[in-house]
Amino acid sequence: MRTVFTWAAVAWLVVTPALARAQQPTFTPAPPATAPAPAPLPGPTPTGAPTPAPAGMPAGDPANVPDERATAISPATPTPTPAAAPPPRQVGLPPIRHRLYGDAGTTELALALGYTKQTGFAGGGGFRRFVVDGLGPGLEASIQKSDTQTTGLLLASLKLVPLRNETAALVLIGRAGRVLLSDHDDGWGVGVGAGAIIFFSAGVGLEIGYSILWLLPERFCADLVSCSIAGPELGLRVVF
Repeated sequence: MRTVFTWAAVAWLVVTPALARAQQPTFTPAPPATAPAPAPLPGPTPTGAPTPAPAGMPAGDPANVPDERATAISPATPTPTPAAAPPPRQVGLPPIRHRLYGDAGTTELALALGYTKQTGFAGGGGFRRFVVDGLGPGLEASIQKSDTQTTGLLLASLKLVPLRNETAALVLIGRAGRVLLSDHDDGWGVGVGAGAIIFFSAGVGLEIGYSILWLLPERFCADLVSCSIAGPELGLRVVF
């Protein structure tokens, strides 16, 4: 019996290592890495050789190959619509300003008719140029005739237009100049006047006013009826 256990122990010692070696995995080393072979360079396409067709398309005559540009603009392909340009901005124009009486750069021609108790009726004319708005220097000449004497006036004047619009204007006038008398020594005169102009068309109006002119020096008018000439005035004004 002891002999049997002895041989069993020997068999176990022999078989156990063999079984352990059989159960262990076997590793095979990988082959060394090698560089991939270089791709061949494309050579010139032989004349007459058919052009290879793109992938997914049949090979054949190049004329039968559909044109990608034609496909891109095909009616079946919707084309993007360009965005509409915004409308131009409307810029408001300033209101048109009509020319008024007394504007700088305008010229006035005057025809005057007047009456004074000293000399009777008088007539004359004048020229004026407005250098700034509402202010214009000018020259006036008039003649007044009575039964016994003829009076001539040659005056420089300055007209001020404080109020004005398209239909009317208020005027103030300052005058100074030479007074010429028939059969008498000549003298000087200084005076003022005021009036209103009513326009009945563009640039044409009627002036109604009143003026007074003082004669200087006193010895010049000592033998005259009065040392002043005063009376209403009526004149036609044309402005351009």
